[in-house]
Amino acid sequence: LAGIRVVELATIIAAPLGASFLADLGATVIKVESPGGDPFRKMADGYGSLRCNQGKLSVGLDLKKAAARDIVHQIIRDADIVLHNFRPGVPERLGIDYPTLAAINPQLIYLSANGYGRKGPGALRPSTHPIPGAAMGGAARQAGGLPADLLTVPELREAARRIMRANEVNPDPNTAMVIATSALLGLVARDRTGQGQEIFGDMFIANAYANFDDMVSYPDKPTTPQLTPDLKGFNALQRLYPCADGWLFVSIQQTGEWLEFCRHINRTDLSGRHPAPWHLSAAEDAFLAAQLLEVFAASQVASWQQTGLPVVVASNETLAAYFASEAHENSAVMCEAVHPTLGSYFRHRAMVRFSRSRVTESGCVLAAQHTREVMAACGYSDDDIAEAISEGAAWVA
Repeated sequence: LAGIRVVELATIIAAPLGASFLADLGATVIKVESPGGDPFRKMADGYGSLRCNQGKLSVGLDLKKAAARDIVHQIIRDADIVLHNFRPGVPERLGIDYPTLAAINPQLIYLSANGYGRKGPGALRPSTHPIPGAAMGGAARQAGGLPADLLTVPELREAARRIMRANEVNPDPNTAMVIATSALLGLVARDRTGQGQEIFGDMFIANAYANFDDMVSYPDKPTTPQLTPDLKGFNALQRLYPCADGWLFVSIQQTGEWLEFCRHINRTDLSGRHPAPWHLSAAEDAFLAAQLLEVFAASQVASWQQTGLPVVVASNETLAAYFASEAHENSAVMCEAVHPTLGSYFRHRAMVRFSRSRVTESGCVLAAQHTREVMAACGYSDDDIAEAISEGAAWVA
């Protein structure tokens, strides 16, 4: 995307993360931040924002002021993509709505993303990732379902613990992928037609797409598998098992895999029990689970690693520990970058690699770090920049 200019008017994770994907692909991404900066920079000591704001330029503008709106219009005059995550009505008040910007730059690809769609009853409500995660069923699925009966206090605490642990990070990244992909599709459409356009997406639709199997209904559709009460898996052949020195995850889906597994554990007496893991009766499932618990409990984790069977180690490290172990110069998933105040650190590599194109893997930037630089590139003099800063229309790091 070298030569493509993106203006990001967004906060927190979903849209900024989507813009960072475009930056990884070589686009020049200019992040416009209100006074004080993106709130995500202050959450959890700001470490999460490192991923969302890497490889960008940051400009500090207070779009509530007319002078700042003039500046952002000047920045957008030569932009290819504008993306924001304001609620309906806010872009109009800030002078960054599509009709206004399209009059300045007719070839502009204008991408708007909010939480709940433009016309529904929740259109004006703010949204953060736990909400679509819950509404689309992800949290309940990972928590092993939601309680249907009145709970005792200990049961309520346990249910709350499960739901909190199930509040994982998929909804924002799902939306970020849709935002980045939509922006690329907008570029393709403009290359074909010569015209820019407005594109709209929201977190609900993005996560409905990611969980599409729950969004489709048809006669005799099989029920969606649910986690077992102990949250170890779905059934005897798709679950976690403890070994003598750790945990393994087993996923035996095919009859051939089951036969090979039975030979490996010297239990050919089990081979006649066809796995069909999603169709096991409760009694059959309980029997197989008991048998496999004995087999794995008597073994060492390492004894399964080179077998070629559908069994993987599930206890060697957390996700954070995995990425920490990949923080070295020969890593395929992490690379070294530089932060203006933190110094050298390791960031995730770009998600895609090209044989004939370069990806850019720069570090995170400070809020409003490039205000003067970007305004100067738009033709503002030093006096103009100083005046905008003194009047509060612009601000600097």
